[in-house]
Amino acid sequence: MGVIFIGGIYGVGKSTLCSIISKKLEIPFFNSSDLISGKINENYGANKYVSNLKNNQLVLLNEVAELLKQHSRFILAGHFCILKENGYDVIDYEDISKLQIERIIVFVREPKYISETLKKRDAKEYDDDMICSFQKKEIEISSQYAKKMNVEFDIVKINFDDNDITTVLNLFA
Repeated sequence: MGVIFIGGIYGVGKSTLCSIISKKLEIPFFNSSDLISGKINENYGANKYVSNLKNNQLVLLNEVAELLKQHSRFILAGHFCILKENGYDVIDYEDISKLQIERIIVFVREPKYISETLKKRDAKEYDDDMICSFQKKEIEISSQYAKKMNVEFDIVKINFDDNDITTVLNLFA
């Protein structure tokens, strides 16, 4: 028992799908950014830039530890890579490894759809090549971390159709 970590870049659909999956599996769902911003009163807004990555990870570790006292298992949506002005930062393995992760599932989607989502949601435009590169880095890092932690790892391509939920739920069958 522990944390089912759902990774993926901004705009891929983590929160939307995790809410549904949480209800179907009857386990709680939490969003890493909400847990962090709720404690430090930092609103990430459209640019998604994080001012103090290390501090945020410490806050998240504390919040997850508290949640694990209340719930033996839950879904946590988050990232392995975070945007910064000139590219992205990778979340430190030592921080991720302390989250008591039992499984990592990474959601991926065609870059053009992620770009459209971010434009509608955040009124911010991103280049499809940057989205593609960012998503590849998220997959690379999450895969490496899953191997190091010896936890199950899956990549799920999101299409926002009826198969998405079924595909994820089948991972738990």
